[in-house]
Amino acid sequence: MNVFPNPTSDFIQISSETQISDVKVSDMNGRTINNIGFADNKVDLRMLANGMYLVTITDVNGSTLTKKLIKR
Repeated sequence: MNVFPNPTSDFIQISSETQISDVKVSDMNGRTINNIGFADNKVDLRMLANGMYLVTITDVNGSTLTKKLIKR
């Protein structure tokens, strides 16, 4: 799994060989950000304030990846 572009100002794209089942975005204090739009392996981050976030991606096999993301 790969997340790009990073840093971003609006959307991130997730590339994966397996289907993505869940994407969670949380702030650096661990609070999950609700109402994140996810469709076609694209995540809408336009409504987030600039800063650093954690993106946790889970695929249909249960594999997870957590990446730091910079929103500017």
